[in-house]
Amino acid sequence: MDLDGRRIARFEFRGFQGKLAICQLEILQLRDGRTAVIATEREDNPGTSVTNVAEHLASHVCDRFGIEPEKLFWIEHCGYPAHVSNRERTLDLVTFSRRNPERIVWSEAVLRYKPDGWPGYFADPAWRPMEECDWMAIGLSPR
Repeated sequence: MDLDGRRIARFEFRGFQGKLAICQLEILQLRDGRTAVIATEREDNPGTSVTNVAEHLASHVCDRFGIEPEKLFWIEHCGYPAHVSNRERTLDLVTFSRRNPERIVWSEAVLRYKPDGWPGYFADPAWRPMEECDWMAIGLSPR
């Protein structure tokens, strides 16, 4: 694995309505001090997809693994074949806008029904396929 990477085959998190969801994570320390996280959708995920909860999952991963939100480089991947379309499964760079810190302290009764990391550090996710130049810019081989 590149740059002291860490792979977590089954990472559990709460999706919408507080339901269990799972994904695979690969956490890579980049030479420039940032941390790349590849969140892979698993076919056996019983809950919310990593795409539908991207900003919350990214926030939760930052909190869980001590990643500074400003240094996160988030990549998303669907780890199983497309059943509906002929579209190739890509690894997508996900960019977010930053949320202002909340001054509200949410009760556990509210938090238990929200996604992990809610409301979190991030908002407004945008996806685009990773290109060779993106991989080169972070010092990793294209996948």
